[in-house]
Amino acid sequence: MDSWTIAGNIHELIKAATSVGSRGSFVTRTRLQKFAYLVEHLFHIPLGLEPRLSYYGPYASELASATDLLKQYHAIDEKGDEAGYRIELGEDCPLFVASPDLSPEALKKVLRRLVGFNTHELILMATAHFIETHSKVRPMDDEILANEVQEIKPHYDRSMILAAIGELRKLQESRQPTP
Repeated sequence: MDSWTIAGNIHELIKAATSVGSRGSFVTRTRLQKFAYLVEHLFHIPLGLEPRLSYYGPYASELASATDLLKQYHAIDEKGDEAGYRIELGEDCPLFVASPDLSPEALKKVLRRLVGFNTHELILMATAHFIETHSKVRPMDDEILANEVQEIKPHYDRSMILAAIGELRKLQESRQPTP
């Protein structure tokens, strides 16, 4: 998928995230990375990203490039404050067109389920999902998965990791195929 289409997909993702978020919720680059990962790899809505595991969990350089491109054309703005860099919608830009099969309604449906999680929960859920899907151990029990996550993220309390895995399991069990 070309970078302009990926940027169009990410612009749709940002629009969906900002439209379903409650007052006080916001989109940062870290949250956007986790939303994108879970949308694409847990809910199977293709965005054109190839994530790798990093310090903050799954990270797609294509998403970082897309947000930079969107900023360059004023389709989004970033405002720095104590919470990080908040992403806000900018001007409409006809240069960015999402994949024809990307459904804004499907994105909103999935994001309604994700926006209530805090950034740390999103990081842990995305990391656990990435580890589990890239592991040779099948099936991976929650205790083993928690050990793997804690190895990468020792600064997180084990109970928080297990709670995030529990939330991930609920999402996995209840996901509906999207149109």
